[in-house]
Amino acid sequence: MFAADRRSVTGQGTRFNTPEPLSHWADAQLGPLLSTHFGLPVWAENGVNTGAIGEQMLGVGHHVDNFAYLSFNHGFGGGIIMDWKLAHGAFGNAGELSGMFAPDEMPNRPALRSLLETLQGKGVSVRTIADLAEHFDPAWPGVAE
Repeated sequence: MFAADRRSVTGQGTRFNTPEPLSHWADAQLGPLLSTHFGLPVWAENGVNTGAIGEQMLGVGHHVDNFAYLSFNHGFGGGIIMDWKLAHGAFGNAGELSGMFAPDEMPNRPALRSLLETLQGKGVSVRTIADLAEHFDPAWPGVAE
């Protein structure tokens, strides 16, 4: 059974620890809100946990009981699957790795959005993360930063 099969949420427990640009969503109970709107049970999860579940269902994770899925987006996060179950942690932030950076390190943490902005600032012609992935060159100015 997949982790996604085990968590159909219509009640409490669907708040997320959000990155700063999405802080206004931090206290929203998305499960009940969307369940009421659509009149159906709703399963709600953050992006990196959803990525881990997708990897478990359709990727390499389908063949292992335990793994970590890393995401380098606005922050640096991870989804953890243990014994075929998504680990949420005591405070709902299992796998959240950005907290390991000190405040003065945050501007230089690994994050694709920051890399994209740095490359654009150095004159590299990349418009989107998909464009970045397709044409990436480690020799571009700004990558080492």
